[in-house]
Amino acid sequence: MNVSFVILHYMTLEDTKECIESIEKNIDYDDYSIIIVDNASPNNTGKVLLTEYASDNKVTVIINDKNLGFAKGNNIGFKYAKHEKKSDFIIMMNNDTIIEQFDFCDKIIELYNKEEFHILGPDIISTKDGGHQNPIKNNITLKSDFKKTIIKHRIQLILNYLFIEKYLTKLKKKILNKDSINEHRDIYRTINNCVLHGSCLIFSKKYIDRFDGIYKNTFMYGEEEILFYLCNQMNLKWFYLPELKINHKEASSTSESISLKQYKKKRFFYINKIKSCKNILNDLKRCKNIEKLLSD
Repeated sequence: MNVSFVILHYMTLEDTKECIESIEKNIDYDDYSIIIVDNASPNNTGKVLLTEYASDNKVTVIINDKNLGFAKGNNIGFKYAKHEKKSDFIIMMNNDTIIEQFDFCDKIIELYNKEEFHILGPDIISTKDGGHQNPIKNNITLKSDFKKTIIKHRIQLILNYLFIEKYLTKLKKKILNKDSINEHRDIYRTINNCVLHGSCLIFSKKYIDRFDGIYKNTFMYGEEEILFYLCNQMNLKWFYLPELKINHKEASSTSESISLKQYKKKRFFYINKIKSCKNILNDLKRCKNIEKLLSD
């Protein structure tokens, strides 16, 4: 079975190279390919990658003319893997992730032969704080959940602009006694139908044959919740597999000490997550066939 790793690149050259190296060094499986999609990096690192991996038969570098955002950028790689590589599995992963597990592909195929899943997520471990980022707690199963998310993030955005968000977050943690970032999540057993972290999503042939990627009308943020909602409406099978592991160079929780830069980053998150939720609500109104929202 052919496996393709799709990695979206933007600006951070060393992260992407380290991600590629981790795959080539550790994956003990012959029939795989790596597809790098450069999202029009203004520092020309896409061209650097194109030159550096020109002689590597495992690696294909695609350079986009403009920054398409997370979803559309990844969909370029997804479609290339589907149509050019005829992939049976597509592993869509962030460029700041690292694979150290030699039997990574074998574990995927083993579970597929048993469960015939559509989408699979690994145990994603933060290299910053050791936290587990899968599975995500908040399952979005109703359209009204998107409306609630918009309201919630609008409130958080206002608090962010007033620079009081961190104090309320700290108070909430104290009231709810949330000392552990992994509390109330079962991270040690295989789980069926849960929201999976977007830094690594694994699509099987059952999904690939039917769709052309993920929901495209987002720029950044909210992709995994939207994808879960759409798949849930079509009764597609999602699995979290703790025996499958990947490292992610991103913290699992936001520090209580928030700098101005972090405030701006969270502001960017809220604004774009609100846009994503608005877009899916509008598309759900106009589109009678949900399946079309995952196809061009």
